[in-house]
Amino acid sequence: MLRILKNIPQKTVAKKMGVSQPAVSKIEHAETNSGTTRNKYLRAINWCNEDVERLKEALPRPQINKMAVLKRML
Repeated sequence: MLRILKNIPQKTVAKKMGVSQPAVSKIEHAETNSGTTRNKYLRAINWCNEDVERLKEALPRPQINKMAVLKRML
């Protein structure tokens, strides 16, 4: 989690976003979020989309198990 990398509690993020702490937890565990929610969250933890893209580039790409993908398709 980006928030954890910066050692920011959920309660602090919630206050900056104007939502409850449980709402922040739901945002962090959601499969997808709207662009507006994502941008509010990133601003609350002092990150921007460019920071996220740089982090993605720096991390190793996950290995895809091709056989598992094929089995799911069948």
